[in-house]
Amino acid sequence: MNPNEEILKELERLYPDARPALHFRSPYELLVAVVLSAQCTDERVNRVTAELFREYNTPETMLTLPQEELEKKIFSCGFYHNKAKHILSASRDILERFGGEVPATLEELQTLAGVGRKTANVVYSVAFGGDAIAVDTHVFRVSNRLGLASGKTPEAVEEGLSTFAGAGRRFEKKGVFNGADVYDDYAHHPDELRALLTTAKTLGYQRVVCAFQPHTYSRTAALFHQFCQVLQLADKVLLAPIYAARETDTMGMSAEKMAEEIPGAVCCRGLEDVAERLAALARPGDLILTVGAGDIYLAGESLMGCQA
Repeated sequence: MNPNEEILKELERLYPDARPALHFRSPYELLVAVVLSAQCTDERVNRVTAELFREYNTPETMLTLPQEELEKKIFSCGFYHNKAKHILSASRDILERFGGEVPATLEELQTLAGVGRKTANVVYSVAFGGDAIAVDTHVFRVSNRLGLASGKTPEAVEEGLSTFAGAGRRFEKKGVFNGADVYDDYAHHPDELRALLTTAKTLGYQRVVCAFQPHTYSRTAALFHQFCQVLQLADKVLLAPIYAARETDTMGMSAEKMAEEIPGAVCCRGLEDVAERLAALARPGDLILTVGAGDIYLAGESLMGCQA
């Protein structure tokens, strides 16, 4: 299973009844609702369309409305003048150019008045089951922040998401060992570690086994108590020696000291020792995490190599 399939599978598990917030009964109603939703809440749009679609839910019936009358009906959605003009123009095109049916391709959808790339993607994917994603402000920001896609425009982010193959060292699956799923993550601050372990505990695994490698002596010393507290979220903790980077130990800080503060934690001699202990611990139903900003990922790779 590739990373994209894993993401979709997990989203389907978390949101089994996911559906658009906008109410509609046909591709045409969806198109109108999406046009109205620009700079407007879905809740507001649903209230407006509940009234509007009682009589005007096809291109033919919509075109019986003068623009001024349509503007009154959609006034509360904002930008009512342009929205009314676009809805009527798009309705006319649907009748004259597409035989009364909303076009079912991205290219043709974008020829309709008021239909940009985002609106076309929504209609294409929701109404026709097409493979597309609408990049709004939220998708744009979150995709860049999480590293799922990078870009300065919605189009660039959409392209990045369409080719996404997984973010390295961000809950990256390394494989399965003795029935346990093995993942690697770059978390090296207590807040990142808390987010990772808290999420991991919601995924339905029997145990969360965390092999953590502290990063630098100074960071470990400064955040010592926070690390010791948050690591207790895991069911089992293995600690690798501190990854020194360019530092030397001038403060007597060590993974051994951390292990003394974490009930049941085991301090390992090195990465091979981490891999060996993980191999001995692993059992079906476990989630094994190798975590840290150094080279702890090598322990996961060594673990996977044990069964090659």
